[in-house]
Amino acid sequence: MTKRTKTELASQVSSILPDNTTAEISPADIRSVFTDVGDSLTFWDDTKPASATESCTKGEMKFGSIDYGGDVIVHHLYVCIDTNTWKRAELTTF
Repeated sequence: MTKRTKTELASQVSSILPDNTTAEISPADIRSVFTDVGDSLTFWDDTKPASATESCTKGEMKFGSIDYGGDVIVHHLYVCIDTNTWKRAELTTF
């Protein structure tokens, strides 16, 4: 899988994907420029919003951990559900 940072993707988007002025980018277009490994997604950083109202764009996602000391580490998935509105879900073992 080719890993690219958000900054790299932003600077390369016009050369990686076709012009989307007609809204005709297909899943095949995306697969042709990115290696699809088991339909997985990798989060590169461990940053989390400082509050539920921290600045964000709808659809943005983050992964973060809270270390309560000892063996207690809680992992959360944060999703921006509306402008400057974060929700989080605790990740647990299954």
